[in-house]
Amino acid sequence: MRCLCVAVLLGSAVADDFREHLARLRQRAIDAKHERQQPPPTPLAPGVGRNRTRHDSQRRRPPATRRQRSPEARPNVLFLLADDLAKSAISAYESHLARDLRTPRIDSIAKEGALFTNAFVPNSLCTPSRLTILTGLHAHESGVRTLSGTASGPFNHITGSGPGRWKHVAAGAQSYPAVLRAAGYATAQAGKFAAGFEHIGAAAFAHFRPFRELTYRDTAFCAGWPAACRPLPQRRGLESAAIAAELEAWIAAQTGPFYAEADFYAAHDPWGSDPSDRAKFVATHFAEPASLYHEWGGAGAAGHVRAAAEAARRHHAGLFDYKLGPTRAYRCRGCLVSQAVQKLSAENLRRLKRPPEDAVARRNATYQAIATVYSRTVLGLDRAVGRLLDAVEPARHSTVVVFASDQGIFLGEHGRIDKRLAYEEAMAFPLIIRYPPLVRPGSSVDALVASFDVGLTVLDLAGAAYPERYAARLPGSSLVPLLRGDTGGPRTAHYYRYFQHAAAVPGHVAVRAGGLKLIFWYAHDCSHVIRDDDATRPPRPRKSRGAWNGTAVPLVDDAWELFDLEADPAEMRNVWATPAYRSRRCEALIALLDAKHDARDDDERYCPEAVQQGTALGAPGRKGQVTVGELCGTRRRA
Repeated sequence: MRCLCVAVLLGSAVADDFREHLARLRQRAIDAKHERQQPPPTPLAPGVGRNRTRHDSQRRRPPATRRQRSPEARPNVLFLLADDLAKSAISAYESHLARDLRTPRIDSIAKEGALFTNAFVPNSLCTPSRLTILTGLHAHESGVRTLSGTASGPFNHITGSGPGRWKHVAAGAQSYPAVLRAAGYATAQAGKFAAGFEHIGAAAFAHFRPFRELTYRDTAFCAGWPAACRPLPQRRGLESAAIAAELEAWIAAQTGPFYAEADFYAAHDPWGSDPSDRAKFVATHFAEPASLYHEWGGAGAAGHVRAAAEAARRHHAGLFDYKLGPTRAYRCRGCLVSQAVQKLSAENLRRLKRPPEDAVARRNATYQAIATVYSRTVLGLDRAVGRLLDAVEPARHSTVVVFASDQGIFLGEHGRIDKRLAYEEAMAFPLIIRYPPLVRPGSSVDALVASFDVGLTVLDLAGAAYPERYAARLPGSSLVPLLRGDTGGPRTAHYYRYFQHAAAVPGHVAVRAGGLKLIFWYAHDCSHVIRDDDATRPPRPRKSRGAWNGTAVPLVDDAWELFDLEADPAEMRNVWATPAYRSRRCEALIALLDAKHDARDDDERYCPEAVQQGTALGAPGRKGQVTVGELCGTRRRA
């Protein structure tokens, strides 16, 4: 009897197990069907625990809840990266140039996708900015803060010579295309890939075709890493068309999910255009930006800015009236000047028989020449984008298209032609994303986003992710919730730092928060070599808001600029010393310290020169400094 009872009990247990097994199989089938019907999963949002500016809606789910997407469900990705492309040069942004310069193929991505109106870079300089996109790291943690990496001295992009030839990329830095390749994606790149971190490209791209040299015509690619370059035959014609042709053929041969990256040279100076475009815009009078006649370093500017503007005039750097204007360029057709100056000289001679004597007319003439040659370059870029859009058209519903630039650029604003400075035209960059299963056509995203969000967004859409330890260090967030239509953004403040100090462009830090822009021109070179472990160090604890009362900052009016972006979107009136803004400048200062801390930008580590000179944010007890509490009126001075 006892044996029979045991047998019955065993039989019952087996039956229960079998029923549970069937239930699990049914649930898996339901889950699989549900996953196929749903948009891509909510992203891992790296670094939530330490970033106080991140919204609760962006908080990361536990790793165990993240599901790997099946190969057939993973989208293709086409990433189109322009160079020095101003938002104003894309007609979808409806800027002052849109009346005359139309970009129909780039606009089509916005018409069928999402246009980001508040996207910013953390360092407006080609090499560090591109590495930030690839790795998701700020420049001070990626190891590449200037055009020469961590080395000082000039660096030649064309020849790859100079002390910064092999840039000191932090040993732990990882690129998101390499993560995609490890996840089974076919990966390809063609075009400009900044000299000094080709080893990152070689690890990320199975089909790696960087330029042998930067040129607009008769482009030559390398097969593989340029240090061991296998030269390929030159492609005749414009560089953007050559990039499109290289990737068109590769895309056509793919049978599984792929990632294709087009790294255009356009629209970087010296600007190049197709012969069919060289007669265009000759009679066009381009609309002027609001700040064209605002003198950078003029009345009301911080003293450090005035000194920098004077240095720029002496060295003909950045201020286009002096570097690229007709006063120096008209009679220089045979002299040793840059290609950019030669092109502007030719355009000015074409438009005007002799240089105008009036300063206002001279500036307008220079602006018209710049807008003309720049617009012709953008036309070629737009056509190349169209060719690549046509290449993915058969799979458009399963292809993510991301269009961006490495940073913006000044096209006459504040009398400048360059980037680098923490003003809107250089900090802002165009960002457009199309993915038909997820993104509502013609949508506009006004949330504050950054270039280090791009890689995390692509990985999220592809169902891939960085290793947890690396992801925890990243300042970015996936933008997938915004693409779905969420209105909350990943942050409320954007931190900016320009490291490549020079007399004409001083080193500075800035924050954009609460409708304000605060810039601190500390004006020192930061030559400290970054340690290899910077990309893998664990995050440090957050600092409470009240703790900033004991943080010392230099209270020197000549080093600060504060702009009210709502009342003064063109940033022409510095209100740092305006009594009515006393409380708001305190808010902006605390936002800057918060953002600097969240970015783990530690001057003791990354810029000891600033600490030695007493201009580091957060170096208490230095001569000439007061605490934040004293500045904000919450403490009395000793």
